[in-house]
Parts: sequence; structure tokens; C-alpha cells
Amino acid sequence: MPSRIYYQGPLEVGIKLLLPAPACQHLRQVLRLKSGEAFILFNGTGVDFNAQLILTGRNKAEALIQNTLPQQSKSAFTLNIACAIIKNNAMDFLLQKATELGVEKITPLLTDFCTIKQNKTILEKKQQHWLNICISAAEQCGRSYIPQLEPIQTLNYWLDTEPNSSRILLHQAGDRKFSDKPIKNNQITLISGPEGGFSNKELIKFKQLDYPKMRIGDYILRAETAPLAGLALCHYLLL
Repeated sequence: MPSRIYYQGPLEVGIKLLLPAPACQHLRQVLRLKSGEAFILFNGTGVDFNAQLILTGRNKAEALIQNTLPQQSKSAFTLNIACAIIKNNAMDFLLQKATELGVEKITPLLTDFCTIKQNKTILEKKQQHWLNICISAAEQCGRSYIPQLEPIQTLNYWLDTEPNSSRILLHQAGDRKFSDKPIKNNQITLISGPEGGFSNKELIKFKQLDYPKMRIGDYILRAETAPLAGLALCHYLLL
């Protein structure tokens, strides 16, 4: 399968466009593509384009878009995750694998036990880094849609503003299993906590909102593992 490259901008058959420096470097130095060789461009809208690489200088390259590939169809159901922000490498792993598992929307949450510093500059850098993780994962797994990465927000704000969906709280002390939960609509949101779990205050609020507390198996899962296991279970139950 030809290599896939994400391009942030409109794509159209027949046009020639200048590739950004990171894409040029990846194609030339990592993938070792030569002028005239084929690769795939996509911009996250669901359509892939066959393109030809044209080397125009030592550190410059263009892409000639030749034709479109069949459009990817979206699933009949929508899987979202609202996950507490966890430690760097674990958060990167979670976003990467969630993208590969077809998550539609990801909302990073600030909860009581999150350890990240709530500095505006730091949070903005994190947001862009996480988006790049999702883009890279989509490139690698063949996905033409980029997950919607929501702005970082507090758990309380998210609970008050998030549109209605079938919400499932992932918790090791849950008294229900996924197979017990009837799917009332085609949009499911899995909620997962940080390494230290949710605080008692947060758990009380979930109970007041009547969110089902679901467990995944008999063992305590890591913060990055639980939402991924939940996504896999949802796929199994809904397919």
C-alpha cells in the first residue's frame, strides 16, 4: 500500500501543490521516495487522493494529484471518549490507539486528580501535540477521517454542556457489564478517569446524573487501557 500523507488544506484532482516541509522530509528521508513515485494524500474529510511526488529542490517537493480513491463510509454508530488527562506517554498511546479504533470525538478532561499544570501555554501546546498524534495515527492505519479533538475542559463544564448521548462511566467498582447496557441511540460516549481515579465528589455527581458505572473484566486496568478496551467492546457489541 502506498504511503499516506496528511495535508491541511483543500485537495482536488489535477492540481499541483507544494508540500509542507515535514511532509517533504518524511517522504524523502524516511520513506526514501523518488521523483515520480506514488503516494496518497488526504485531508481528513473522508477522501483519499492518489498523488505523484515531484522533487523540485534539495528540500522542496510538490504533489500532483491524479485521482480519488473510493470514499470511506462512516460507521452507523458514533463512539466518543471523554478522558481525564493522564501522563504524557500514556496519553499519547491512548490517543493513537483510540484513533486506530475509530473514535469519532475525543474530549480531554481536567478532573480533581489530574496532575497536569493548568497553564494556558502548556495546555495549548498539549492540544496541538495531541492533534498531531491523531493525524499520525490516521496516516498509518489508513483512516481518512481525523477524530475531532475537543478543547481541554473541566469535567464539570463538560457534564453541563455536552450534547445528549448514551454515556458510560468506566470504573473498576462498576456493578454492571457492557452486555447489560442497552444501546438507546447510535452515539456512545465512554468516560474514563486519571491514574488516581475520580474523586468522591465526582463520583457523587455521576450518580446524581444516573450514569451507569460499568466495569471491564475482573482486573483493574490502567488509565490508558480502560477506554481502549471499552471502545473494542462497543465495536464487538454493535457490529
